[in-house]
Amino acid sequence: MIEHAMKARLMRTARLLGSALALVTFSLATTTATSAGAAASSGPVYGWGGGATGASGNVLTPIKVSLPAGITATDIAAGSDLSAAVGSDGLVYLWGGASGGVPGGGPTYPVSVSLPGGVPATAVAAGLSFVLALGEDGNVYSWGVDGVGELGTGSPNTDESTPTKVLLPTGNVTSIAAGDDQGFALTATGDVYGWGGDYYGQVGDSATHQPGGINTPTLLEFGGAQGGISAISAGPNMSMALTSAGDVYAWGFDGNDQIGPNCSPADAFDYCSAPTEVTGGASAIAAGGNDGLALIGGEVYSWGVDTEGELGRGIGAPASATPGPVSLPVAATGIAEGDTHGAAIGSDGNVYSWGANGEGEVGDGTQAERDLPVETNLPSLAAGTVPDKIVAGRYQSLLVTGPARIAPQITSGARMTLAAKKMGAFTVVTTGAPTSEISEVGKLPNGVGFFDQHTGIAIISGETTATGSFPITIVAANGVAPDASQHFTLTVVGVPTITSPASTKLVLGSYGKFKVTTSGFPFPRLSETKTLPPGVKFVDNKNGTASIAGTPRGRAKRYVIDITAKSSQGTAKQVLTLIVRAKPRG
Repeated sequence: MIEHAMKARLMRTARLLGSALALVTFSLATTTATSAGAAASSGPVYGWGGGATGASGNVLTPIKVSLPAGITATDIAAGSDLSAAVGSDGLVYLWGGASGGVPGGGPTYPVSVSLPGGVPATAVAAGLSFVLALGEDGNVYSWGVDGVGELGTGSPNTDESTPTKVLLPTGNVTSIAAGDDQGFALTATGDVYGWGGDYYGQVGDSATHQPGGINTPTLLEFGGAQGGISAISAGPNMSMALTSAGDVYAWGFDGNDQIGPNCSPADAFDYCSAPTEVTGGASAIAAGGNDGLALIGGEVYSWGVDTEGELGRGIGAPASATPGPVSLPVAATGIAEGDTHGAAIGSDGNVYSWGANGEGEVGDGTQAERDLPVETNLPSLAAGTVPDKIVAGRYQSLLVTGPARIAPQITSGARMTLAAKKMGAFTVVTTGAPTSEISEVGKLPNGVGFFDQHTGIAIISGETTATGSFPITIVAANGVAPDASQHFTLTVVGVPTITSPASTKLVLGSYGKFKVTTSGFPFPRLSETKTLPPGVKFVDNKNGTASIAGTPRGRAKRYVIDITAKSSQGTAKQVLTLIVRAKPRG
């Protein structure tokens, strides 16, 4: 039944001769398309496996896809023999397809598609016979075959040869995903909308499936509530979502335990149409043909079928509903799941693949099935670039590279000296990729500000009358852990001035105290000359103040004392008159 429906769909695809999609999606096989939306760094695209680069035959090791001169990719997607990218020019590029289904009879170059009104595309997702693109305007556009509502236009069985807006109630979409014939959109508020084929409940909108499909986007619930989703992914007949708290949900066909340990199939069709929690603590997800992946603390966990090594765990079991760790030699930073193969970007900058390899899906130069991950034979990448995003389709994998992601460091000094009442500036310098955002925590004196230049440097500058030591913490963050922090001290220096009165009084036979105060920084050393009254002492407190204290003895008298305040910034003097009075009688 399913194969017959696919054949009918592909015949309709062939009639769309005016569309780029009709030229590239003549396929009878199911596939998976990983989620799209978070744009990768702009760079070249590498492909391997069956039809990954548009050329006929199998590509056993990664080679560069021939995008037009000067065009790099900002996002990539892999569908059923169809591959796609968003170009740095904002166009969608499509290539591949069985039977040489692109212009010229199996070309090695991509064809471009523009969105309505010239809106630049920011993300792309590829299904069996349709394509989704996210526009810079926050809207989702679709084109291709609409057999079961996969275009989301509200017009069932109405194919589109050019991109048409999906009927979403909002224009603030941030991410998209496509399975064989189901589509999804994630909004900036964390809501997920699904539409299209629901034969196995893969849209996820209810407790039962809708074999006729869902023609317009419907809002989904997770754990009985809407919103709170941070990522989406879709396979041929299963779908996945990741909450902002790290919980993983899956729904759809469960014939191979791919919905996880908590799915109780509704009937003989083996499906769970309501999103079901699989595991927690994840930071990324990938839905495959009959498997799911989750990235948890740098470790990849897999579940589902394992007939061709898809789990990457070497367990040799037909299937496993319980997530278990993939046997990678290093931590992972990105993941992808194809129809029967998986892949991950390692923290060491290499790509690791596993599973079916009959058409070169693993990219290790062989066609031998791999039950455990092996290193994919990437070519030498341009200096300063690393694998940035990976996706997997039916028989192919795609990789886009970008600038190396390096944790930030603050390389400038940790001290600044500023003269009071004079303009001054200090440059905070950071390294790392991408460029860091730089901020400060703490309080600078009035008149002095902290200004991030958004170029990897920040400026501390201004003019102030305040003097002293002002500690702050500088933080540099670029999305690569760990953030850099530095304890920084701004010292504002000033010429010393004696600010206390120039006269004071003490009483014979009674304890008294007078405080000499100063301004300026660093704190001046305080001293006195001339003779003090017997019983009275001068003490420098070494904090910019001095004490004249004691119980005067002798007789009433006027004393003239020379006080000196001296620091590296200068010297101040004051003549202090100390009057010692007789103790009142009575």
